Amino acid sequence: MWKMTVQELREYILDTGLSCDCKMVEKWLQDGALKCIKDGDNYLVAEQDIDSFIYDLLWEGTIYERGIDDTEKIERLLLEVKELKEEISKLKTENSSLEQRLGIGPF
Repeated sequence: MWKMTVQELREYILDTGLSCDCKMVEKWLQDGALKCIKDGDNYLVAEQDIDSFIYDLLWEGTIYERGIDDTEKIERLLLEVKELKEEISKLKTENSSLEQRLGIGPF
């Protein structure tokens, strides 16, 4: 178990690339989303509990989110494919526009 303050927990979470403030961390601790034991101004947190919590935050909304069924995974993948195709189309248009501005023709 790690003995940490809210600020230390926040910094640990920020180091993973996630964004949060102390109020969010306090809410997660109070509502039990992040398992802990209150110890005065500190919290006792098991390393595996905080890592599991961070994993869930990192992958929320993706196909790697825990607890979603295969149908939901497929729907999310199809949406991602659609968004990527739209991005490719925009990039092709931008590329053509830049080629025209530079006077570069297709080969």
